[in-house]
Amino acid sequence: MTTTTAPPAAGKAAESVLLSSLLDFAQAHQDQLVRTAADLGITVPQARALYHVVTAPTVRKLAVKLRCDASYVTGLVDRLEERKLMKRQVDPDDRRVKMLTLTAAGRRMHTKVARTMDTAPALEALTDEEKTRLGALLEKVSAQAPPGR
Repeated sequence: MTTTTAPPAAGKAAESVLLSSLLDFAQAHQDQLVRTAADLGITVPQARALYHVVTAPTVRKLAVKLRCDASYVTGLVDRLEERKLMKRQVDPDDRRVKMLTLTAAGRRMHTKVARTMDTAPALEALTDEEKTRLGALLEKVSAQAPPGR
């Protein structure tokens, strides 16, 4: 007696292709960031911290943005301060809060990291309309995803 397995439903096959493509795209972008960080002599987590500190200027906010523990961010900031790329100051309104700012050297490095973080050569294959549609669709599904951690 021969048993056959039913082919996957079209929707599941499409999901599989979509997820595989998204992972490939994300990996290519990650590889690009790895090269940029290496060229700058920093780690990828340090590059991400330099990039996101502009919109998340406290240790706690940066930890949320990086999806990690605040104690881990403290270590990242320690190393970035040692390299004179970032400064940490106590918030005058709430001494428990540590405010983070980039130094002049940190701003220059942020610009280089941002060039990598904000570009994806693979997206050049899409028209502006396609990029807008893809962005809207990804925002829609991202809003449905449970938060990290």
